[in-house]
Amino acid sequence: MKRITKVTIENFKRFQKIELELKSFDCLVGGNNSGKSTLLQALALFDFIVHNCLARKGDTNSPIEIKNRSIAPTDFVVLPVANAIDLWTDKLSQRKGGHILIRIAVEFDDANSAVAAVDLSFNRFAVSLETEKDQAWLKELAQFKISYLPVFSTFLTQEERKTPAVIEDALARGRVNSVVRNLLYNLSAQNEIKALEEILLRVFPDFKKMRVRFDDVSDRHIDVTFSSTERVRAVPLARLGKTGGGILFPLFYERTSHAQS
Repeated sequence: MKRITKVTIENFKRFQKIELELKSFDCLVGGNNSGKSTLLQALALFDFIVHNCLARKGDTNSPIEIKNRSIAPTDFVVLPVANAIDLWTDKLSQRKGGHILIRIAVEFDDANSAVAAVDLSFNRFAVSLETEKDQAWLKELAQFKISYLPVFSTFLTQEERKTPAVIEDALARGRVNSVVRNLLYNLSAQNEIKALEEILLRVFPDFKKMRVRFDDVSDRHIDVTFSSTERVRAVPLARLGKTGGGILFPLFYERTSHAQS
């Protein structure tokens, strides 16, 4: 599995410039407004730029190209802000007539690297990517995914079946709890639900089965229930509560987001 070993952030929010060496496991500790979330947002921004700038000309067998993109604020779903300038350090995107770029440089454990950049031009985000153009590396980079697990609030009482575009938008905005049932339904449709059940069984010995039900003709909402050896009746997802949901949510997110991507 590819791992990030170093990240350098420039002109992004509170970081005019910062370099961080990363190990296989790191714990971010600090007071409020110390930059913990900003670091995670920078990595999420890097991931967003990579997957917007890498594209194929034709089918899946055609070469991968690096293309700069101009993205409207409404489509910049990775970091929604009231004003585009809020992403820049001290809210300065220009200095002495020149543009100031947000830059996120990432080094990997195989000595490869990539630099994602954002420029503000006519109130649109101009994103670009600099890296080696070797096709084998570009294919690896296109498959690389950074998972940014948002803070869990609670599962919704009900959840309608949503289109793939709506699901992707919810994931990008960090509203994973609003599409968890949709993600679980997609896992079930791909016959991958048993892999998640095996994980749940290792974590919860009394876990028995998870059932995901939805009929395209007659149903409006997706029904997800859990059964265990200690309960006679199955428990709906919404009744797990914040504590139970907080335990299950990382497992759901990790498994379902990978299946979605």
